[in-house]
Amino acid sequence: MKLRAFRSMAGWVDGHRIAVVLAALLVGLAITFASYQSVRSKEAEAARLRFDRIVSDTARDIGEAMKQYERLLQAASSHLYSRGGIERGDWKKFAEHLQLQDRYPGLLGLGYTPAIPGNYLEQHIQAIRAEGFPSYTVIPSGVRDLHTPVAYLEPFSGRNLKAFGFDMYSEEVRRAAMETARDGGAAALSGKVWLVQEGENPQPGTIMFQPIYRDDSAPLTVEVRRAALQGFVYSAFRMPDLMHAALGNRVGNMALQLFDGDSAAQGALLYERRIDVLSDIPSYKPAFDEDILIVVGQRTWKLRLVTLPAFDVAMPASRSPTILGAGIVLSILLSALLSSALTMRARAQALADHMTIALKDSEAATRSIVESAAEGIVVTDCNPEMAIQTCNEAAERMFGWLGLSRLNQPFMHLLSFDEMQKKLLADLRSGQRASARFDIYRPDSGGEVVELSLSATVSVRSGIRSVIIIVADLTDLHAAQRQALQASLQSQSIILHSPFAIMSTDLAGIVTAVNPAGVQLVGYAESDLVRTSILQLHDPIELSERCAKLSEELGQLKSPADLILNEPLRDEGKEAEWTYVHQSGKRIPICVKVSVIRNADSQATGLVYMAYDITERKRTEDQIRHLALHDPLTGLPNRNLMHDRMNMAINRAMRNNQRVGVMLLDLDHFKQINDQHGHQIGDEVLKAAAQRISGAVRQIDTVIRTGGDEFVVVLGELSRDEDVQRIAESIIEAMRAELVLPGLHLNLSTSIGIAIYPYHGLDLDSLLHVADQSMYEAKRNGRNTFKLPAIAQP
Repeated sequence: MKLRAFRSMAGWVDGHRIAVVLAALLVGLAITFASYQSVRSKEAEAARLRFDRIVSDTARDIGEAMKQYERLLQAASSHLYSRGGIERGDWKKFAEHLQLQDRYPGLLGLGYTPAIPGNYLEQHIQAIRAEGFPSYTVIPSGVRDLHTPVAYLEPFSGRNLKAFGFDMYSEEVRRAAMETARDGGAAALSGKVWLVQEGENPQPGTIMFQPIYRDDSAPLTVEVRRAALQGFVYSAFRMPDLMHAALGNRVGNMALQLFDGDSAAQGALLYERRIDVLSDIPSYKPAFDEDILIVVGQRTWKLRLVTLPAFDVAMPASRSPTILGAGIVLSILLSALLSSALTMRARAQALADHMTIALKDSEAATRSIVESAAEGIVVTDCNPEMAIQTCNEAAERMFGWLGLSRLNQPFMHLLSFDEMQKKLLADLRSGQRASARFDIYRPDSGGEVVELSLSATVSVRSGIRSVIIIVADLTDLHAAQRQALQASLQSQSIILHSPFAIMSTDLAGIVTAVNPAGVQLVGYAESDLVRTSILQLHDPIELSERCAKLSEELGQLKSPADLILNEPLRDEGKEAEWTYVHQSGKRIPICVKVSVIRNADSQATGLVYMAYDITERKRTEDQIRHLALHDPLTGLPNRNLMHDRMNMAINRAMRNNQRVGVMLLDLDHFKQINDQHGHQIGDEVLKAAAQRISGAVRQIDTVIRTGGDEFVVVLGELSRDEDVQRIAESIIEAMRAELVLPGLHLNLSTSIGIAIYPYHGLDLDSLLHVADQSMYEAKRNGRNTFKLPAIAQP
């Protein structure tokens, strides 16, 4: 009976022990799994954040690249406006000045295409042929309501020559982009196109168009914009070149696709990179993929990014499997220990043996951790000599003891500690100080000082006190800090010696610092500039005019602070031309680029202005502008300036009820002189003719060389018709004088055709047409004379 009761009680105890052990095991496994899931979730979240940042950076880089090309087209259109039209040579110089291949590597070409109605197509073709392209024609052939042939394109070489004369308006995708740009008054990007320049390996491309209107700004309504359209400046891109320029070798661990529009149809594919890697390893499942829409040039692109195995490899090694494995092992170990603790006394010896083994394993694990630690660990007794009980490999390396046994030796005397350092060690041993910094001469350091940090903790175990010293080598850290300081000093030196004026301000525009170049630019002392508003450096008249213009454009009042301080916050890095006023009162044209100073939270705290003097550049531009409006051989105004002078004369005549005369002169037998005596003699004849004509007219009249041996004279403020005849006779008489050149005597004469506003026409083209017919009639009448058509009162 007692035996059965004993067995029953023993069975109950075993069942209870098993239940407790299983419960502990389940709790341990539950905690382990929860920790595993938490770490795995955080790692996945970190990977996702990294992927999202790459996607955002890639979209931003593409958008910024396209904005750069938008600004290029705006600069080109402004150049056209400033010149009132442009010729091929000027377009080439403008493009060379921009250094397209170096500063815009993704650009295939920068071009200009005029908008030409169908009935003016033949006139356009003849004008281009007259520039030295006798085989020029517009392709595809045929007359349409509107043509936009490529007239200027730089670089004008290589594959770009294929696009010369191509009518972009004849192709549907290009036409749609041009109409969008025309109606919207801003740059517009085309859909996917195959560029005319492509050869054996064609690649998808796209074109950005910037509309140009006949006045200096986009008209307010769509109807007026369509009527005022003059043409387009455009930039053509091959997508592989464009994406390489925008992204470089970034996004190397991603597969990338770029589609035109918001769909991912294969026909809309503009560009792809490394997408073949996914097809080569079909078993691979990407960790992330994302589609994002980018709006560039009034057009939507879809960007698709998919991770590749390289993305997964670049992530830090996952800790979740280690946590899961360690948790399972610890849970099982805890359960086993708990089971052993609940075992009956008969198993006490087995439990003791098990605990002994576990203790040894624990000590071995502890030794392994100590030995593999990056920090040095030294354990000493608490005696004044501090005898070493244990020392890991990191400490031996830091103290130069590798391969030497230091156990039971006094730590206080092993190194050349001075009296101050010994006092610090004593404070660490007694607990009066938690840490201290030591400079020691390590035996293997070649005499160099090694900078160490020692932290000490007093440990009591089984009544025995020990000192645990943690050693950290600060040598590399301090070297890095010195390098950072050197880099900071170098940056300051660069700013101090920079040829550009650099000024920093707070958000209110008060100057906080200025470099010597800034002092030299404006002529004020540094002490006078600091704590002064940067607005005071600007030309007040220019600042007021620009504020008024911007206020009128936006329909709201704008202050100088909006232009100089707030605008850079909205459009950081944009360059602008302004005028500073030197201390002497001299006005200095400058180009300035403004950057935003931000704190660690990306909040704007100030501005940095980098400016340089562009006086010489302005002088060069004025010279180029003069060359564009004057004939380089004779110095006379050319055809570009003729329209301006004629319009001024007609407007003045309309106000004052006066007449305007137009003379068209052609030198008689000039071709014969040129062919017989050579171009050099021909040039001397043209210069002499220009001087004689200029000397025979009044000061208010304008003599123009339109090309070859043809000249035009605009006669303003005519009150009598007879004045025209008198001036024509003076010119013929001046031309009759013998021209004496080295070893040569020439007799010159000219035939003159005349037209008078308003009798023979109300605009320059009509008057030139009548004068041209009259000039040929004068030649038929024997040359060396003039012809004035009959005057019919209007």
